[in-house]
Amino acid sequence: LQLNPLLATFIGDHRYDDKLTNSISPQHIALALEVDRKALADAQKLAAGQLSEADRLSIEILIHDLRASIEGAKFPGELAPINQFQSLPTLMPVLGSGSSAQPFATAADYDRFLKRMRDYIVWSDQAIVNMRKGLAQNVTYPRVLMEKVLPQLQDLIVADPEASLFYTPLKKFPDAVSAADRTRLQAAYRDAITKEINPAYRRLHDFIRDEYLKGARTQVGWSNVPNGREWYAWLARLSTTTDLSPDAIHDLGLKEVARIRGEMEQVKQ
Repeated sequence: LQLNPLLATFIGDHRYDDKLTNSISPQHIALALEVDRKALADAQKLAAGQLSEADRLSIEILIHDLRASIEGAKFPGELAPINQFQSLPTLMPVLGSGSSAQPFATAADYDRFLKRMRDYIVWSDQAIVNMRKGLAQNVTYPRVLMEKVLPQLQDLIVADPEASLFYTPLKKFPDAVSAADRTRLQAAYRDAITKEINPAYRRLHDFIRDEYLKGARTQVGWSNVPNGREWYAWLARLSTTTDLSPDAIHDLGLKEVARIRGEMEQVKQ
């Protein structure tokens, strides 16, 4: 959870609500891989012992997930950290709006999220560094998808800080927040949105618009990135928990559609 404080927040462990690790930095990736390898070795020792049926199932799932994570470390997903469907830049305002897992019950909670947002800005600037490397190595999302990211980012940059999603929890404070803290926090959030958050989103938006889109690949298949077929096969194993190849999964899908269609036709007749 120290390596993934966002996960801690989402599962209700609020010890790390003020933190956001730079999960796409080389240092963090190396540390996470080291932790996974040690955990796998420990899990395999446990699996060799006498365990109840429930514990054995738990340890086998853990071993499966750790092996998948370790295998996936050879694919440079950190070079394409943002897409139009899900990304940290669009998750942060959801958290900051007070409508998700981030708590805003006390003045300390408000202070914690400001600290987390400053960690996010570090992550956002790291994303630009990584995406430049991705451009050089042809590890990018398709241009047609990244074009959809621009309006998502633009909508988060507002001239009036009080119109920002990040200001939403300050429009209706809980009773536990004193009048003095309310005044202090409103000033702090207006300042952070104007001087830190907006500029970070502007840097990311302008980089994608002015630099990334020009070099992003035009082909849409994952096979068009380096080592893409092997990478896609790993993603298929991760999503399906089988060792079937993507072609075998596709063929199975076609056969199942034909089978179900045949049964539907019989019912119709």
